[in-house]
Amino acid sequence: MKKKKPGLDLDKTHLFETEEGLSVQTLHTGSYGSVGGSIGKLMEYIEKKEYAVNGPYHEIYLSDPNRV
Repeated sequence: MKKKKPGLDLDKTHLFETEEGLSVQTLHTGSYGSVGGSIGKLMEYIEKKEYAVNGPYHEIYLSDPNRV
């Protein structure tokens, strides 16, 4: 990352490992401004099923987020 983005301050970054186990996922279609609604529905589902969140969520883009 230092080679690709030399201006970034990486001093506060860290790498950590987590076990994902059972996962819940959703496909959000729409603007980035409305992604909060999709995440909210995902969290409601997790609570309804009495699952536990064990770390941050992550996103996978099906297209380049800088171009759509």
